[in-house]
Amino acid sequence: SRRRRIATADFFSYPLVATGLPTWAAQWLREHHPDHSGEELLSVRCNHYPLLKSILLQSNAVSGVPEGVVRTELDAGTMVKLALDAPA
Repeated sequence: SRRRRIATADFFSYPLVATGLPTWAAQWLREHHPDHSGEELLSVRCNHYPLLKSILLQSNAVSGVPEGVVRTELDAGTMVKLALDAPA
């Protein structure tokens, strides 16, 4: 799969879609968000992976879904993995 780099500041210009955020991710996002707002960080919250993948494929949104969920799309080149300076 291809990997592209994205600057943290640029990351926040894209809609974020996910099933939810673990505590560490929500904290990192709030700490690094340009306006440090405590507002809802997700543009779309969806617990249905097929719908989430459809949103990602048809938009410029980013997500932190488990790699296995999008393995087919990564291998096909229809999605790319972004390298972001965030905790593992």
